[in-house]
Amino acid sequence: MNGLVRLGQALPAALILVMIQGCDEGGCNALKPEPELQDVAQIFSADHRTPLTREQIVQACQIWVACTEDTALSGRTLAVGDDPLASCIGLILLASANGEVIIDTNESARFVIDCLSSAAGDCDQVLGCSTRNPLYAQCAAGCPRGRAAVTCNGSVATVETEAGVVERDCARADRACDPDSVSGCNDALRYSCPRDQIGYRVDSCWLAGAWCEGDVVLACNVGQVSIGDCAALGGACQETSQNRATCVYPDAPEPGCESLSSEERGTDTNGEFQCVRGRKVYLE
Repeated sequence: MNGLVRLGQALPAALILVMIQGCDEGGCNALKPEPELQDVAQIFSADHRTPLTREQIVQACQIWVACTEDTALSGRTLAVGDDPLASCIGLILLASANGEVIIDTNESARFVIDCLSSAAGDCDQVLGCSTRNPLYAQCAAGCPRGRAAVTCNGSVATVETEAGVVERDCARADRACDPDSVSGCNDALRYSCPRDQIGYRVDSCWLAGAWCEGDVVLACNVGQVSIGDCAALGGACQETSQNRATCVYPDAPEPGCESLSSEERGTDTNGEFQCVRGRKVYLE
């Protein structure tokens, strides 16, 4: 599996449906073509990189779980058998890798971690660290280009939608209000895969390939570019073969953690631990 997919890059429901249906059913042709990506900075600037440590993520998630055992950061109720701590960690890892907000929320990984750390011990404040974003789905793999009805008041965007008025504080996403964005904030736009990077048709319904730009993995999913920042947890991007790339991390996975994506929790002579990107983090 490609490294970008393993990082958990989220795709909008419409794109997932296209991938399930297959090209023969015409789904790919229904996708609006976007300009080709010319530079990774167009969708992922240095300002949006989120260097974190595994310990920061685990400690923040322990604070969240202590106040909301059955609720994910995304706001959904966890299913019976879901691990609340692993769910929280996974959502933060994904957001830090793609430089966007946590799924279905208004907040970046950095904002949530800082907020939870400051709110420790006050569950009312903890619950306020993650808020629902009704506009998330349309910008999950980059925002579409189009007219927007947005009013800016500092970092706060008021967006008129068919379902009503939505208000977002873009500062919680480490962004600025943008009157020309359908999301209300200057979130990354969608781009088509650059043809000089992918040596064959890029409008496939399936993953067409991936490559490295520094420590960032770029992948072609359904003809559109998605990203994963390997450096978010100290990793590096490595091109493993033609049209394939992945994130590699020093000294990971370590014994006791099955793989980079495994979520094992266990105990050894040093105490109870949680695996995060192939390394043990000991629980306090």
